[in-house]
Amino acid sequence: MSQSRAAVIKTRTRAQQSAIAILALLLIALLGFYTLVTGRITDGTAKLKDGAGKLSVGAEKIYSGISTRLAPGADKLQAGAGELAQGAVKIETDVNSKLAPGVYRVDDGAQKLAAGAVQLSAALTPTPAGNAENNLADGATQLDGGATQLAGGTVALAAGTDQLKGYRGAGGNPEAGTGTAALAQAMELLQAAANDPVQGLVPLSVVKDKIAKITAGAHKLDAGASQLQAGAQRLQDGAGQLHA
Repeated sequence: MSQSRAAVIKTRTRAQQSAIAILALLLIALLGFYTLVTGRITDGTAKLKDGAGKLSVGAEKIYSGISTRLAPGADKLQAGAGELAQGAVKIETDVNSKLAPGVYRVDDGAQKLAAGAVQLSAALTPTPAGNAENNLADGATQLDGGATQLAGGTVALAAGTDQLKGYRGAGGNPEAGTGTAALAQAMELLQAAANDPVQGLVPLSVVKDKIAKITAGAHKLDAGASQLQAGAQRLQDGAGQLHA
């Protein structure tokens, strides 16, 4: 074997060794990667299995919740919806049969009340003439006028009665008195003069002054009677206005 050929063989052997070494390294790396991937796959498979177990437990819980809670709740919800519908129908029936007529009655009563308020307001408002029928204000005004007139008549009647009664004159002088008291006093003096045997012989001209006093007393008595009559008339007028 020549020296050059030996060198070529030697070179090839080194190249082959290098290639084999590289292939060996690649194989080792591939085995390491396979081992890593296999480990991860195994770990993922374990986690997947564990997750599947948890998913199974969760599914069972969900199924149990649906069976024990959700389904009965749905049934109760359906029953409640039915009762709600029945209640709505009952409310509608009550509204149509009870509430609506009551509202109509209240409205009718309110309208009547408003009309009555208008009539009452009109009855309480005095009219210009002051004598309208069924007018409370006019009636109250007339009543007040009648009461005032009646009170005035009562005062006049009392004054006329006092004047009619009068009082006796001081010092036995009927002319100083008034009313029936003075007239009675004058009549007593005239009677005494008529019964006196001494004064009985006196001519009538002597007792003219006594007759004049009696006449004056009679005029006062007549004036008092006139005032009494006027007061009675005012009382009668006031009573008639009160009656109206």
